Amino acid sequence: MQERPTFDYALDPAEIGARVRSARAYANLTRQQLAEASGLQPGVIKRLESGIRLGTSGEELHRIAIACGVPPMFMVAGYTSGEDFVENAREAIRLLVEADLGAPGLRALAAFLDYLVVGIAVFLWGAMCVAGGTLRPQLRWWLVAAFLLGFFVIEYGYFATLEVLREGRTFGKWALSLRVVSRQGGRAATPALLIRNAVRSVDLIVGVPLMAADPLSRRLGDRLAGTLVVHTETPAKETMVTQTPRAWTVAEAALLENFLRRAADMEGWRSERLAGQLLVCIEHDDPEMGQRIDRALGPVDALRALVTSPGP
Repeated sequence: MQERPTFDYALDPAEIGARVRSARAYANLTRQQLAEASGLQPGVIKRLESGIRLGTSGEELHRIAIACGVPPMFMVAGYTSGEDFVENAREAIRLLVEADLGAPGLRALAAFLDYLVVGIAVFLWGAMCVAGGTLRPQLRWWLVAAFLLGFFVIEYGYFATLEVLREGRTFGKWALSLRVVSRQGGRAATPALLIRNAVRSVDLIVGVPLMAADPLSRRLGDRLAGTLVVHTETPAKETMVTQTPRAWTVAEAALLENFLRRAADMEGWRSERLAGQLLVCIEHDDPEMGQRIDRALGPVDALRALVTSPGP
């Protein structure tokens, strides 16, 4: 069964020319032979390879790809499979995410602000325990245990609850435009947020040295949970992905979500190109989903509309 023609967006003619030449060399065909096999005019093949033909259609590239025995995705996106593209794109997005990593100094200041709130709550709880110990001396050691347990509950409850409910932001992180994200740059899952905060008391001792020694500035909780803290002013809820190709993993969905969140901050040509390649991957990996692409929109808008819509 032949693959459907790939998504048709304007691409750099020089890049298209290089891919046509590579495909023809792979198939060991002359221009005349490729023209006959694809049903195109030899002059069209020549202009494509020279990079001077504008407005190349997806249908032309599809016919050349089939004639040369290469995946149509290669002609448009430069990759031989969706997996190749996702791996390459994930690396590109990873670099964007790491460029916005929250500096250890900002994280320390955010933690200071948060612990002011936690400290007030712990102080009040401690005062209650002291008062109880004064009134009931025989319960003193029980009240010490209750204070320690209460300290953990207050600290863990504050950070874990706010990060879950506020999409990775405590009040301190919100004040300094910091947010917890997944390792791929998407929204951190609730279990990950719970895990990263379970060892916060330990990180009060070892967290700063671990962040200083790690290129990604991860404390122990981040390493266990697979999370990062980044500096961003864009709310995660603006780019909630509701559907992806059936075969895509959670990590790939996070990559897609992070790209959409970051697209407005990227150079226009770069975001449009990457969005077009993602649309090619979607058509390749899930043709049924690809049929719902709104081709009247630009690549970024079409991608956003596709993956954030309620579905068929």
